Amino acid sequence: MRERFIANVICPKCGLRGAAVWEENEDPVFQRGDWGTTLTRVSKGFRAGVGGKIFCAVCDVEVVVGPNRTR
Repeated sequence: MRERFIANVICPKCGLRGAAVWEENEDPVFQRGDWGTTLTRVSKGFRAGVGGKIFCAVCDVEVVVGPNRTR
């Protein structure tokens, strides 16, 4: 079973709030290397960038990611 991690995000410029979801990569028992996660979703008003960065779609600035919570 893949774990899902959810974090609150906020734009430091306009204050827009939302969430981002990361999921574990496929079962690492069958892979070589470290556990990895992939950004799978961001709330409306945000966009995913290169390297897992998240940007406010309006202000085009990188958001602040808050503490993770597991779901």
